Amino acid sequence: MGNGMPSEEEQERMLRRQLEIQDEFEQQRAGRAGGANVGMDELGGLVGGGVPRNLEALALERDMTRSLSSIGRNVERARQSLGRRNSELDALLLGSEIRLANLQNERKLTPMEIIRMSEAMGY
Repeated sequence: MGNGMPSEEEQERMLRRQLEIQDEFEQQRAGRAGGANVGMDELGGLVGGGVPRNLEALALERDMTRSLSSIGRNVERARQSLGRRNSELDALLLGSEIRLANLQNERKLTPMEIIRMSEAMGY
């Protein structure tokens, strides 16, 4: 998008990859459901609710988490920036609306204004 945020295609690609990784984890969990219990001293016991994971899967999960965290920060920055811009735009529009309303209001000319206008026209 040009402002540090990934495009919709990149976001979709990252989400698809995340779903693929999640499916792999679920398949591993289902395959090991009938196996032996994992001890708390093993890496799999600490992460993933008792399902042992290899280092590659953990690295992929870490990278995906970092990517999603970065996307979240970028989206939040964009929302904050948009909010500031909207308030500035609202203030500008309000000023323009007030000026237009003043121009559209009819007012009566004072006698002095009429005299000055007629003198300026040479009557």
